[in-house]
Amino acid sequence: MEEIEDILPELQAVISRYLDGEVEFGAAATTLASIVRRTIPTAAESSPAQGSPPVPARIHLKQLSVSQWMDPAHPYIPTAHLKVVKTLSLAPGRSAEDEARAQDLFREALNIVFGPNP
Repeated sequence: MEEIEDILPELQAVISRYLDGEVEFGAAATTLASIVRRTIPTAAESSPAQGSPPVPARIHLKQLSVSQWMDPAHPYIPTAHLKVVKTLSLAPGRSAEDEARAQDLFREALNIVFGPNP
């Protein structure tokens, strides 16, 4: 299984050929779909090793007193950790119209791989 970051240049090359008029929409979408499929784990990769039981997710809770629970400065209040995500450009250096066409093409490729999104 490959990571999306590893195949991004290959995806962008196919999209570039489509935007340049070298490849038709359907053919480009099918090619993108075959590249995207390489990022999907196989059944063997996604299932746990044979003989080892799956490890359940665990949540550890600590009992708080009412005063701790009501105190906003108390350190046991849950916090959210946000992850910064880079914007993915499918058509770097091109117009906004080309980027929109590239996104339509990529969406079609994902429809081929996963089925249409209702």
